[in-house]
Amino acid sequence: MPHLGWELMFLVGATLCALTIDFVGRRIWFTAALGGSAIFLFLLAGSGLDAPSDLMVFGSGAYFFAAAAAIGVYLYTPELYPTRIRAIGVGAATAWLRLASMISPLIIGTFIACGLHWVFAVFGGIAVLVAVIVPLFAIETKGEVLEYLSP
Repeated sequence: MPHLGWELMFLVGATLCALTIDFVGRRIWFTAALGGSAIFLFLLAGSGLDAPSDLMVFGSGAYFFAAAAAIGVYLYTPELYPTRIRAIGVGAATAWLRLASMISPLIIGTFIACGLHWVFAVFGGIAVLVAVIVPLFAIETKGEVLEYLSP
């Protein structure tokens, strides 16, 4: 039961995404979720990681927003591919996810050697970078017919 708080944050973030992403739009949703996650990751990195309560509060906040973004990505990815190759597109995206899952422990281990706070600072920086890129380049699929988005 030690991870119940984090699982609750995932459930709430995912549910909030499912109920609201079609109303606010993908770009706004991803920008807000990534920005919120970045804020909590920077707070965690700056907390000094001295108190377990800092990890629980700031980590849970980051996880809430990251879960909201992650669930949205599973909705958004298939919308970007034409119907005839949607399975191939989702499969390719999932393959990249698996590759990143294999490489990330090595990268995280490198940052831990520099100090644990760097792990959270780097992930916060990546979240900020993506939060800036999404409004500039992401295709808004809210209210659009998928066949017209990707014929």
